[in-house]
Amino acid sequence: MNKKQQIGQQGIAGTKTRLVTAENPFACLHYPTLADHPDSVCASLEACIQKRGPMTLTKVMDVFNPVFEALTTFHRSGKGREDISPRTLFLRDSELFLSEPCEKGTDAERCEVLKRGFASPESYFSSTPAGPGADVYSLSAVICYCLSGVQPPAAPDRAISDDPDEFAAGLRISGLQKEVLLKGMAMQLSRRIRSVSELQAELATSLAAQLQEPPKKAPTARAECSMEQLLCLAQQGDTDAQYRLGLRLLKGNGIPRDIRKAVSWFQKAGEQGNASAQCELGNCYADGKGLPVDKPEAVRWYRKAAAQGNARAQNHLGSCLMAGVGCIEDRSEAVGWYRSAAELGLAEAQYNLGRCFDAGTGVPADTQEAEKWYRRAAAQGHLGAQNHLSRSVR
Repeated sequence: MNKKQQIGQQGIAGTKTRLVTAENPFACLHYPTLADHPDSVCASLEACIQKRGPMTLTKVMDVFNPVFEALTTFHRSGKGREDISPRTLFLRDSELFLSEPCEKGTDAERCEVLKRGFASPESYFSSTPAGPGADVYSLSAVICYCLSGVQPPAAPDRAISDDPDEFAAGLRISGLQKEVLLKGMAMQLSRRIRSVSELQAELATSLAAQLQEPPKKAPTARAECSMEQLLCLAQQGDTDAQYRLGLRLLKGNGIPRDIRKAVSWFQKAGEQGNASAQCELGNCYADGKGLPVDKPEAVRWYRKAAAQGNARAQNHLGSCLMAGVGCIEDRSEAVGWYRSAAELGLAEAQYNLGRCFDAGTGVPADTQEAEKWYRRAAAQGHLGAQNHLSRSVR
C-alpha cells in the first residue's frame, strides 16, 4: 500500500479515552473496545451522528465545551494533536471524551493518524509536526460534520479543486455558522482562525445572532405571567419559565425572597441548556448566593452559557480569565470573550475591551481602538466609559 492510499484510510478507535477538562486534560478512563461494543454507554461521535442525525449548534457548543477548554490548555505547548475526528471523539451521557493521542513518529504511523475529511492540509503535506492550527482545522471539520451529517472532502481533494469551499454550498447550516467554519477550515494557515478559543468565541457569536432572529411564532410572554402560571410552566419543564421563576425568587419581585429555591430552578433550567440560567448559576457560585462560594464551578457555568452566546456570561468569563479567578489566567482568551460580548452590545464588555486596548493587556495597545469601545459603552450610559472620555478631553 503506498502513502497516498494509507492517507485515505480511517484510523482505528482505541480502547482508552481521556476525559478532557481544563484542569486535567489527560485524565484516563478505560473502556472495552468501543468498535466492538456500539451499544455501550460510550459511543464514537461518528456512531452517534449516524444513529441520531445532526446536532443543533446549541447542543454542539454545550457538548464540545470541555474539548475547547482542554485543547486551549494543550496548545499552550505549541503542539497540535492532528488526530481529531468523529472517530477519536466519544460521547457518554452528553459528555465528550477525546481519545488517547496517537503515536506518529514514522511515516506509516503518521498516515494512520490522518482522518480523511478531518486532517488539515499541513498534516498531509508538511514533513514537520503540525501545530495548533491543524487542530483548529480538524475541530471545525468535525463540528461541520456534527451540524450537517456530511463528511467534508479530504484536504488533498480540496487543494486541487477550483473552489475548495464548493462542498459547503449544499450544507444545511446557517450562513454565519458556515462562514465561521470555513474560516476554521481555510486551506492556508495564515487565513485560518488562529486558535480553538477564537473558534469557540466566533461560533458563540454566530449562535447568539441566530437566537436573536425573529421567531416564526410569537413567544409566550413569560415576563408577564403570574407566579401560578410560571410555576405551572416550570413544573412542565419549560426552561424559560424555570429561569424567570428563579429570577423572581432571587429578587423577591412581588413574592417573598427565597434564594435557595431560586438556585434550584436555575439548576433545573441550566442543566437543560438554558444559557441565561447557566449564567445566573455561575453568579450564585461566584457570589455565594444560596450556595457555597466555588469559583471554579462558577467558571464552568459561565463557560457553558458563554459558549451559547450569552453576552453577560462571556463578560464574566473574560473577567475570571483576566484575573485567574477559578481558572488559569489567560489574558488573550479573556480579550476574546470581552470582544464577543462587546460585539453583542454589552456595555460593560465594551468598557472592559476598551481598557484592554488602552493598557495593552492581552492585546497590543491601541488608543484608537480603545476610544472606539469606550464611546460605544458611553453611548449606552456606562459611567466608567463616560468618565474616561471626559478625562481624556481635558
